[in-house]
Amino acid sequence: MSDVQRSILHRKIATAEARSAAENARAAEAGEALAAIFDEYFRTKLKPSPLRSRTLDKTRLTASPLNGAWFLFHRGDADLVVGFDKALVAASVDIALMRGGASASDREPTAIDRSIAAALAGRIAGTLARLGDASPSAETQFVQAATLAADLKLDKASATFDVYESFGVPVSTALRVDVVCAIAASGVGGAVKKAAPGADWRQDLSRIGYGAPVALDAALGRIHTTIGAMIDLSEGAVLSIDEASIDKIQLGARGSGRSVLSGRLGAASGRRAVKIEPQSP
Repeated sequence: MSDVQRSILHRKIATAEARSAAENARAAEAGEALAAIFDEYFRTKLKPSPLRSRTLDKTRLTASPLNGAWFLFHRGDADLVVGFDKALVAASVDIALMRGGASASDREPTAIDRSIAAALAGRIAGTLARLGDASPSAETQFVQAATLAADLKLDKASATFDVYESFGVPVSTALRVDVVCAIAASGVGGAVKKAAPGADWRQDLSRIGYGAPVALDAALGRIHTTIGAMIDLSEGAVLSIDEASIDKIQLGARGSGRSVLSGRLGAASGRRAVKIEPQSP
């Protein structure tokens, strides 16, 4: 090998090492920011496994098998994507509703679950947005939630993403979660944005959780019959219920199949109403 060839090889090695060092530094800084956010939410001092950093094009990003909830944000002209597994969605909901511990759930996240988890995702997206790829003055705007990354409507036809991902992050003694954060890379990146100190993000989660809409159904009695008798019901038929039923109105969230309050039938301002009764201890 000639001196010229050796010089070219050394320059290539030095460039690759410098690029790798920069990527590792950004991933380490992003990991510190993510740990700070999780500390604020879950009130536990955790040291997550180091974030892995890599660059992916849009097709490879949306091929991620992580199943749970994916959130798409815009900041300036940059796409910001945050993905949670189901356990992290459930843990976010638990914290928002002040249920105490963070628990896992096997069920598919509901629209309300995703709305609550979106507060945490937005916090992560806004913190990890690189100043070199998004306007510093631009607000982080929520765009879409999806179950899989492939369902996200990414705008850019040929965008590449800097991806920070960590698996098995402990948010409680019994629960480990997976998280993926992707920031559209349109050029040479700047520094990772630091988390703003002193913000109570648990309060934001609670505000979203308690502000989520829910429909309450009031059930007046229950009648037991047969399929045949039910089919024979027609207009004008009378269904008899126990008179005591007016004191046993059960209210439950629509579709939950479980009563959350009880009351009695009455009237208010000329309209039928249900008066909530004291709950048994």
